[in-house]
Amino acid sequence: LVENRRARELDPLSLFINWDAGRILYHAHRYDESLAELRKTLAMDQNFAWTHIFLSSVYIAKGMDDEALAEYLKFAVLTGASQERVAALKDAYVSTGWNGLWRKEVKLALVDSKHRRVTPITMATLYARAGDKDRALEWLNKAFEERDASMVYLNIDQRWDNIRQDPRFQDLVRRVGLPQ
Repeated sequence: LVENRRARELDPLSLFINWDAGRILYHAHRYDESLAELRKTLAMDQNFAWTHIFLSSVYIAKGMDDEALAEYLKFAVLTGASQERVAALKDAYVSTGWNGLWRKEVKLALVDSKHRRVTPITMATLYARAGDKDRALEWLNKAFEERDASMVYLNIDQRWDNIRQDPRFQDLVRRVGLPQ
């Protein structure tokens, strides 16, 4: 946070630097502060997609599901999702909640992977959120093999909370070289 504050002093108009303050606070479980920083970033640019996905994550953490869904769908639109895809995600959420939305995202990502690259970390995230621990760990190992930069967040990223206690996850943390 100290480094981020200094970066904002040097480049106050950088969307990434301003967004990063909200991301850092989210990972620190300081959700109200994260919301405040992410809203400042939105004031700079309503169409900065990464702000919406982290707002969604913060709202999920706070149990604010309606707000979380709205931000998640904004992220989907801003990153090129079709209206049909957005409608399918919304329908999945309405009928079966977050678990249904994540299962729908897994199915859509598998279809997408036939036409374009879907990263292992994306697949691991979707499987973890859908509650499929085995597939999430399988894809996390692929991300490790590809040296995905986001592996450095294994110890703090809430995406992995439901698999964090699994010995296979702990082994992966060890192999990445993070403290356990």
